[in-house]
Amino acid sequence: MRFNDLRRKEFSIKTSIYKDNYKKWVVKEAVFEEGIQHIKNILDNAKLLKNNYSVENVCPVKLEGKQLIFDYIEGVSLADMYLKAYNDGDKEKFLELVDFHKKLVLLDEDNLCVFKGNAKFEEIFGDYSIYEGKEGLKISNFEGTAYNIILENGNLEKPVFIDYEWVFDFNMPKDFILYQCITSIYFMVPELESFIPKVEIINHLNLEVDESNLCKSFMNFYNYQMKGTMEKSLAEIKYSYLKKSINVNELINDGQIFIGNEELRKNLNWYINRVKELEGAIKYHQANDVYLKDRNDEIQKELDWYQKRTKDLEEAIEYHHNLDKQLEEALDNSRQQQQIVEKKNEELNDIILDLRKKIFEMENSRSWRWTRFFRKSKE
Repeated sequence: MRFNDLRRKEFSIKTSIYKDNYKKWVVKEAVFEEGIQHIKNILDNAKLLKNNYSVENVCPVKLEGKQLIFDYIEGVSLADMYLKAYNDGDKEKFLELVDFHKKLVLLDEDNLCVFKGNAKFEEIFGDYSIYEGKEGLKISNFEGTAYNIILENGNLEKPVFIDYEWVFDFNMPKDFILYQCITSIYFMVPELESFIPKVEIINHLNLEVDESNLCKSFMNFYNYQMKGTMEKSLAEIKYSYLKKSINVNELINDGQIFIGNEELRKNLNWYINRVKELEGAIKYHQANDVYLKDRNDEIQKELDWYQKRTKDLEEAIEYHHNLDKQLEEALDNSRQQQQIVEKKNEELNDIILDLRKKIFEMENSRSWRWTRFFRKSKE
């Protein structure tokens, strides 16, 4: 189970994997009520991709209530294929996978266009002027990373997109989509930098836009889906980690570093790059520790609020419970008073009946009839 609860409420998603006997499936659902529309948008994204890719390339999904139910696709991820090439030291295979990945992300020539800035892009990714007039895409799957592409049985002929949370049907810069989808694995596996430097991949993809600008666009997207300032600083860390901060060749060529032995020079380059990777990882984890502390403080505040709210509700429940007891006692008293009144009424009715009986007996007595003449004369 995975929670994306660091995002804004509209984009917070819980992802779970379920297994019943030999069948598996994946469930995505909104963490907050505000995220239900985002869940529905993912379903629309699937339809959009199916209209532009082969149906077999898109993981089947259906909406049940407020949950998205995905098929669990068995196979090998494209990321695993990249890592196998890395572990085998096969650079040619690695670049072949990059070309395959590029073709899959771009779709086909009909999907190419000239990028024109638009309000939606600006809202999510910020400044679009750096991409204006360059190659763009009509439809793009921002989630088309190596980890979100599964190859059934490791077959490159059967790629499946298992995640399409962010699919855009408006103009997107081709360079930015390729950079996001293909080079993001370098952030997850820093060791790749010593195998094939990311700048070589950027050159291999013929990206025209400067990497620093590509990173800024990603930072803006990261901040768009997150909340608070700490998330922004994490995106900045990724940005600073991804960008090239030290140009070793320039230092060597400028005479600031001189090594005569070519082998030592290569080793030095490798160690400097490795140090940069480790420094980036340390900065990331240090910042993450600060973030987690702030997040913990935020959660503690929420917990305190809920505890106070719980106490208030308990007191309200106790108050209403006592009120119910008082009402019940009042009702019992009312019932007792009613019973007393009913008993008194019964007694009065008995007295009235007795009087009526006595009057009747008196009026029908002989003495009453004999004295009738005298009673009338008095009248």
